[in-house]
Parts: sequence; structure tokens; C-alpha cells
Amino acid sequence: MRPSTICRDLAEQLIKFLDFASMTLCLADMASLLDWDLDTQVFPIIRWLVHHRRARIVDMVHPGLKTIFALPQKLPTPLTKLAAELSSTFSHPAIPPLPKLLSLISTNKDPHFYGAIVGSKVMIPTYRNVVISS
Repeated sequence: MRPSTICRDLAEQLIKFLDFASMTLCLADMASLLDWDLDTQVFPIIRWLVHHRRARIVDMVHPGLKTIFALPQKLPTPLTKLAAELSSTFSHPAIPPLPKLLSLISTNKDPHFYGAIVGSKVMIPTYRNVVISS
């Protein structure tokens, strides 16, 4: 096989993996659904994504969204810019401004974001989108 063919095949595998990836699937399930070997096909892609900073942490998010979230030590972008992006993207009145949301997360004793902050099953899809976009 020529190097260009190998690179194209690897790129196609990466694209297929990323198109199929879901935050609610564990890696073993993704391997099974893709009909890939977990050790020789999935883990190398995950290592590449983490090494090249395309992924930070790879983990499955509970489908019921009862996942624990923590704030980063340092925000990657100034808070004013992030706050403006959040308010322009999510205009639902139940979603507080970003500084208020961060304050709620950091001061809340309950580590479960959705139980402590969201409070209503009706709002879970909206907050899911907030978390995915962030």
C-alpha cells in the first residue's frame, strides 16, 4: 500500500469514528456498532485525539444526564466573551447568564449538575445543549 492510501484510509476511519461518536455511548459499544476492534482500532483513535488535543477526557455521559460536572481552573476565553456567546446561543429565560450559572455550579453542595441546577425534567434537553456546546 502506498503512503497516500494509508493516510487516506486512516483519515476515513477517523471521520467515520467522529461521525458515529456519541457522548452517551461507551467506547466498547462504539466499537461493537462500528464493527471495530476496541484495542486495535478504537483506542488508537482515542489516543490520537487526546494527544492532538482534539479531546480532553473521553468518557460516557449517562443517558439520564445525571453526570457530575466541575469547572475548569482557568477559562479558555475571557468570561465576557463566553457570556455573550451563551446568551446569544441560548435565549431561554430559564438559563441564567453565564456568571450566575458558574456561581450556581461552584457554590452548590450537590455535585450533580442536573439535579442541582436544572431542577426540571422539561429543561434537561435545553441544558444538555448548553453543556454540549460549552
